[in-house]
Parts: sequence; C-alpha cells; structure tokens
Amino acid sequence: MAQIEAIPSKDIQDTSTLENRKYALYLRKSRADLEAEALGEGETLARHKAILYNLAEKHGIQSDQIVVYQEIVSGESISERPEMQRLLNDLYLKKYAGVLVVEVERLARGNTKDQGEVSNAFQYGNTKIITPMKIYDPNDDYDQEYFEFGLFMSRREYKTITRRLAAGKTSSVSEGNYIGSRIPYGYSVERLSKKDRILKINDQESAIVHMIFDCWTEENMNISQIVRQLTVMGIPTRMGKDEWCKTSVCRILQNETYTGKVVWNQRKTVKEYDPDTGKIVKKRIPAERQVYDGKHKAIITQEQYKKAQAKFGIHPPAKLDTVMLNPLSGLVVCPKCGKHYMAAKWIGKESTTIKLRHAQSNLCSSPRISMPDVLDALKTALKCYISDFEISVKTDYDQQKTAFRANLNALEAEMQKQIEKSSKLFDYFEDGIYSKEEFIQRKQIIAERIQAINNEIDNINTCIDMLPNTTEKIRTLHQALDLIDNYDTDVQAVNIFLKSFIDRIEMTVEDGTPILEVFLK
Repeated sequence: MAQIEAIPSKDIQDTSTLENRKYALYLRKSRADLEAEALGEGETLARHKAILYNLAEKHGIQSDQIVVYQEIVSGESISERPEMQRLLNDLYLKKYAGVLVVEVERLARGNTKDQGEVSNAFQYGNTKIITPMKIYDPNDDYDQEYFEFGLFMSRREYKTITRRLAAGKTSSVSEGNYIGSRIPYGYSVERLSKKDRILKINDQESAIVHMIFDCWTEENMNISQIVRQLTVMGIPTRMGKDEWCKTSVCRILQNETYTGKVVWNQRKTVKEYDPDTGKIVKKRIPAERQVYDGKHKAIITQEQYKKAQAKFGIHPPAKLDTVMLNPLSGLVVCPKCGKHYMAAKWIGKESTTIKLRHAQSNLCSSPRISMPDVLDALKTALKCYISDFEISVKTDYDQQKTAFRANLNALEAEMQKQIEKSSKLFDYFEDGIYSKEEFIQRKQIIAERIQAINNEIDNINTCIDMLPNTTEKIRTLHQALDLIDNYDTDVQAVNIFLKSFIDRIEMTVEDGTPILEVFLK
C-alpha cells in the first residue's frame, strides 16, 4: 500500500498533453446509484453527465468533440454491457484521445479478465482516462499501477455490496415483505415505508384467481378449458392481451403467494461454459426454496392450494421427442395474432409427413400446411431477394464505395499537408519569422482545419460501415438455398443458420398455398 500512496499524482489542471481530438464520455449506473435514486436523490446519469461536461470544459474540450456512451444496464461483466463493448472496440481503433468518466470504477467491476481487457484497450489505443480527481496516462507506469489498483479495489467493493444486498433482501423477505419484480395477478404493490413493501389485493383480479382455482379443483376442468373460458369471457391478461395461455394459468395455480406466503430463492443464476459457442453463459437453476409468512392477505386457502398441487401430480408430463423436426422453428409466425407455427408428424396410410400447424388459439387459426410446400415458398422468396440484391450491387454499392474511397484519399492528402504546415510553424516561430501572436493564431487555424478533416473522415468511415454488404448477403442466401434442399441431414444446424440472418417469416395460407413474407435482419 505504501508504494501506491507514494505515486505522484498528476496535476488535474495540466492539459498540455491533451490533443484537439475526439473524446468519449462513458456513463453507467452502479447498484449504489439505483439505491440512491430509490431514496429520491435524483437521476444519476443526468447528474454525472453534467459533471463530465463541466470537466470537459475545464480541459478545453468542446461539446462537438465528445461522443457519449450511455449504459442503460448495470451489468457485472463486460459481456452484459453493450456500450462498454462498443467503447473498447473504438479504443482499439484509436478513435479517442481520452475517455471522460466520473471514476475509474465505472469502467470495470468484473473479474480479473475483464479488468485486464479494459486496461489493455486503453494502453493499445494510447487513450487517457480523465476523471474529476486525476488524469491517467496508460503509458505511464505509475498511472497504470494506480489504475489497476483502483480496478482491484472496485472489484472488492462490488463483492461487498453484492453480499450486503443479498443479506438485506433475505432479511426483508423473512419479515414478510414482497420484493419480487413480477407482481402476481390479483395483487398490486403498496409501499408502507422505506422497508415495508407489501402486496395489496386487487378486488377485480382476485375474483378471477378464485375462479381459476375453483375451475381446476372443484369443477375438474383442464388447463385448456380454463384458458378457453377466460378468453371467451373477454377477461384481459395482466399485460392487457385478449387471449390467455396455458403458461399463465399454470403459474397462477402453482403460485404459493396466493396463500399469504412470500417465496424466496426458488432459482439462482450460475455461470457455465457453453461448448457450442465457446462462451460462459448464465443459467437459472433450482435453489433452496425459502417460504415465509407474508404481510399481505391470502386470496385462497392453504387447503385449496394443496388440492391444486395434488392434481398436477395425477397426469405426469408426456415424454417429448427431442429430435428437431422443423428447420424453421421459431421463425414462422401468423401476421394476424403473432403466434408461431409448429411442426408435427402426420402418419398416413402410405407415408409419414411433417406439417406446420398454427399454435393453439381461441381467437385465430389457420389450416395445416406441409413442410415441403413451405420450404419451396421460402426458396422462391429468397431467390427474389438474390435478384434484387444483384441489381443493387451493379448500380449502387460499388459506385458509392468507390466515391467514398476517393473522398477519403483526398482528405488524407489534405491532412498530411496540414500536418506539414503545423510542423513548419515552429521553425518559423523559432527563426523569428512569426511573432508569438501570429504563431498562436496560425496554429489555431491549422488545428481547426485538422479537426474538421478528422470529423469528415469519421463521417465517411461511418457511411462506409453503414453501406449494406450486398455481396455477402447474396452469398449467404445462396448458402441458405443449398441447406434448405438438404435440411434433413442436420435440422438444428439449418435452423441456427437461418436464424442468423432471418428475423421472422410471416405466413398466411390461401387455398392450401403458403404465402410468405420474409423479414431479413
């Protein structure tokens, strides 16, 4: 620790090393910020943005030099923070002279790998970190050590806050408070004080909950019948939809909250290695379930709840065929209701065929259609895209890209001229050709010209990046046509490939013929 304290701190007012270039401004909420906002301390990001713009003004950085990266999520790792990923990528491209941030801890609170990635990006991009307390130079050994120590302490603080929050939530739930983010149908939330957050019965919705339990336990209706009855009666769901689904009804019937209890820690998040993607992914798995007496009133009795759970055990779930049949799984939807089409085997006298059927609905339906007919319609649609893209390549893409490249070459030549002029200024000043005032004035003119050229180069590069890579799309579509012809060799691989460039396929069936509208990503 003594070594860290002995590190000489750079004067925050010394801006002589900051060039007239672009700067990034990074904003991210922390868990502590979220708690402070809940207590009425104001919106964090707006306050931090004002602080950083004032800081930029002190260093002579104009607002038009600043690019804002605003994180709307408070993720632990870089993989959960898309704006941080975008910022790091831009640092490797050496786009910025510095990054403005309220504290270095906002940049990385993840594991050692994340902290190393952040540190490497700043070093490689030769990008300074500008905070209200200090400017960190990534190429200064003392600053680098001080920066890494700050990230290490940030990680320790994050772990401490996480444990404190977990303990606080468990304590609150054990006292009967409801702190879940999903409010059960039949209740609303009422905050009695800073610590007390309880459920309050919604009279209209609670009557529906009573009806659902009575239909299940007393009238011996199945889930499909209950769903149909709720839909036909015109009862809206919690989300305001006209049609209920089996999942919503099952969740109500299996939710112990309706007995006056609060349930905590039913599932927990763990990290696992996914061999298919080669990445660490998060998964939700069952945990040690905890049940406490809640402060809210019960809607149903314990006896009726137990009777409902016992009925779930009468019919064990059917064994599902894990072999994928549908290469268009998750892609084909009904344009009227948004429900998906699903594949099923149809066994005939002479052969077995695979057909697509509309998901069960009480408000919308569509005739079944054979898989080969749908795939033929998809191939026709993709061939139309290929024809359109080929015309586009000949008329637009190459011409636009050539024009942009010509402009870039001219700007880069002009940039080199201005740099040479800037270099000669110092010789003229030292030789006495220019006075101090003339030197400053001409240097400012050249600096402004260089900045204008840089801005124009950035704009053109952005335009080039935004040009549709039509040639690559044509190659992808041709590959898709080949895979569709032989989809039965590996249905899942074909499905993954199609999902990589198709957003959705809207299908209607007219006179037994599928009509598709394909939406590419």
